[in-house]
Amino acid sequence: MKYEHGAGGLVLATLADTTLGRKRMLHITCLMMSLTGLFASLSPNIWIYSSFRFIGGFARATVGTSALVLSTELVGRRWREEVGTIGFFCFTIGFLSLPTMAYFTQNSSWRVLYLMVSLPTFFYSILVHFFVKESPRWLLVRGRKEEALKVLRSMARLNGKSLDFNIEALSIEEEAWNVNVYSAMKILWEKRYEKNADISFTHTH
Repeated sequence: MKYEHGAGGLVLATLADTTLGRKRMLHITCLMMSLTGLFASLSPNIWIYSSFRFIGGFARATVGTSALVLSTELVGRRWREEVGTIGFFCFTIGFLSLPTMAYFTQNSSWRVLYLMVSLPTFFYSILVHFFVKESPRWLLVRGRKEEALKVLRSMARLNGKSLDFNIEALSIEEEAWNVNVYSAMKILWEKRYEKNADISFTHTH
């Protein structure tokens, strides 16, 4: 699955940084994973099955990163390491749940196991859509200060505090360049070319 992960990481991570944002990207990719798992369980042949598996792997590439960013921005620097560790702990619980699901479906078709794995992701995408807040830093970088202030105030209320300052007090360094898929590919290609040039120079000298 490394090829679809690489392609998904390049395209989806760029979209998460530019147009879609962390929350919307997490919602869309989780929904894609759920639906592709559902359709894979209904596949009539190996080619359709492989296609849905490729799309699911493509979508999975940015799930961990988006979830990590959104969760760690809810807390201060003191608790970021702990919150990040909890996120990876949840990944471990998810992997460990697969043998349990397989045990209870051992007398059923593999399609039933796919359905059981896909349903939690679908419900998770719904929870993300309604309850998760967008990254305030991403909103600030994109110039959406009012939305960022609204998110920060809701976070403060959850912690029993209040924010009393003007929206103009919110400032963050704007991105110096506008990233898109093509510029990201260009940067990666230039980095690869520079690396190959350095290796060639080292061998010739």
